[in-house]
Amino acid sequence: RGASILPEDQIDLTDTLETTSEDLAEEAIALGQILRYVAADMALDVDEEEYSFRSFWEKFKASMKKAGKKMKVAFKTIGKELKEPVKVVAKAAAKVALEKAQEILKKKAVTLVAKILEKSIPAYAIEDNVNETDFFEHLRVQIDQVGQRLINQGQALKFL
Repeated sequence: RGASILPEDQIDLTDTLETTSEDLAEEAIALGQILRYVAADMALDVDEEEYSFRSFWEKFKASMKKAGKKMKVAFKTIGKELKEPVKVVAKAAAKVALEKAQEILKKKAVTLVAKILEKSIPAYAIEDNVNETDFFEHLRVQIDQVGQRLINQGQALKFL
């Protein structure tokens, strides 16, 4: 009897931990998918002759908006699985939750890209023969790789 600290009617910690790791896994996967989508979308725009940090951030913002719209579609397909009576109540709550989740994921994506930039700029400044186009392509590839790593880590978390 002394081994059990929690009363039986309280929440089981293993359920809580599984939910938490499942939430972390889903967040990592969603964030990774956003970064990969943004990187792919930015690759479509390689015709531009002159690159700058300003144009990079403008393209990044535009790609983030598109990624946000893709997230809405993904969440809507999940919502279709709900039963009709639950759907009415859940729809309003889901809309608020979706907007909040999107904002959080977008902020995290921007933070990650800022860190990638922060680490890449010193190497870029040292290199004499690297032009801006190559530098921004390198950034795009790094964003894609970070996104893929997040997806892989999220999928690994699901199996813990």
